[in-house]
Amino acid sequence: MSTLRKLGILLAVVLTACSPATLEPLPTLAPLITAPPTLTPILPTATSLIATAAGPSPTFIPTPAETPTPLIAPAPTPTPYTRLSPLAYHPPGTFTMGALPGTDPYAEAWERPPHEVTLNGFWMETTEVSNARYALCVAAGVCSLPLRTSSRTRGDYYDNPTFAEYPMVNVTHAQAAQFCEWAGGRLPTEAEWEYAARFNDGRLYPWGNEQDLGRGQFGRGEGSDTEPVTAFPNGASALGVLNLAGNVWEWVADWYDPGYYAVSPKENPTGPAMGKERVARGGAFATDPQFVRNTNRFSLNPERGYTNVGFRCVITDPASDLILLPTLTPQP
Repeated sequence: MSTLRKLGILLAVVLTACSPATLEPLPTLAPLITAPPTLTPILPTATSLIATAAGPSPTFIPTPAETPTPLIAPAPTPTPYTRLSPLAYHPPGTFTMGALPGTDPYAEAWERPPHEVTLNGFWMETTEVSNARYALCVAAGVCSLPLRTSSRTRGDYYDNPTFAEYPMVNVTHAQAAQFCEWAGGRLPTEAEWEYAARFNDGRLYPWGNEQDLGRGQFGRGEGSDTEPVTAFPNGASALGVLNLAGNVWEWVADWYDPGYYAVSPKENPTGPAMGKERVARGGAFATDPQFVRNTNRFSLNPERGYTNVGFRCVITDPASDLILLPTLTPQP
């Protein structure tokens, strides 16, 4: 064999040895991302809207520690298709308006000086004006719609039948006064409101002197909201008016002046002749307990509506066909 042939055979062997082996095909990879699972909607469970106090309620006993006996009138029956709720009579009388020295550690400067006030008799609605009753005035073409139809936590409130008997909110002072005029009454004066709340025995709260979270919708925190206007009958005033402490602040007729008590007339005061803000009384659902006292005063822009401010009406001479609660005889 020639030398040239031998070299050719040797080169072929070397090239064959250096050629790469045939590769196995790559396996098919399963996708790592799977389709999302089908979601089952979670339906909210209905819960009671009536708040209850958690644990023992804080108490405050003033000095002197005489607890007046509340006079609890029968709870009024809701009347969504009448202009006015049942009315409780408040007889003519004299009472001390404002915080007495040494009896209330939470009293503020604008709750003083305490002064005697004499009032004519009047009838006060036992409940705050509800959505249903205000809607009657709107339907009559007299009242305008609220500035918002929602409440603090409910997007659908004013026009939702579920909340027909809940307090009307988001109305200006003028809107509240317009409703009361249409209904045959007026907003209470600040003095009338305080007289209804504390009557003539100087009680700190409508029901007595104890601070009790179980007697009203207050102190519930910012996530809370209104309750029905007939809620908390155990928190009624001496003459049977409900929710004077809590649920919603209530517009009254007076302009606000922090120094007005020093110059207030002794008989039937109606507040300053003018001002920038109007008085609201009673506190609301998220109000701290020390601010729902009967003497506490609050001032608000009358041209705004608030989710925690409502109102009720009073009448000097009710018509014969109105629903009147039995007149209670005050106890000493």
